[in-house]
Amino acid sequence: MTDSPYLASEQARGWYRAATHGLPKDYARFIALWEALFAWFRDVLDKSNDKEMRCWLKDNLGEWHRDSLRDSDYRARVHGLKQVTPIGRMKGAQQVDEVSITDELDFGQIVGAIYTVRCNLMKGGKPATPKEREVQVCHAASEVLDTIVEHLAFGTQAHHSRRL
Repeated sequence: MTDSPYLASEQARGWYRAATHGLPKDYARFIALWEALFAWFRDVLDKSNDKEMRCWLKDNLGEWHRDSLRDSDYRARVHGLKQVTPIGRMKGAQQVDEVSITDELDFGQIVGAIYTVRCNLMKGGKPATPKEREVQVCHAASEVLDTIVEHLAFGTQAHHSRRL
């Protein structure tokens, strides 16, 4: 089926193979966490717009973020995400900008980095077979996103002791 003439590009064939044979673990984890976050926003706040979601996160979780940085596990996750920046902002296969985390206390920078990973992964141009750096970026973003989703979905400060 992957030899279909309707899947003319290698990228399309690669994503189709990934869909039928399994996505890379870090890609799948990030997508599932992003969808969980988006579902929470839709169900709890009746918001279904990425811009509204990013603004709400920055405006409402900054204090939670700063408090959570006192925990060594969460702080390590945020630091791990900072270490993989800058993250190129892609438009198709071309980098048009980049996002960096220069201040781990600035939750807006954290949200911006995670959103950039989301855009790069879920909008066209990304290969289904990632390079090592893409895996590292996806993993680091997933680690922080996991803590945010758990806090919102279950009301915990952060799950620090649980590892996926």
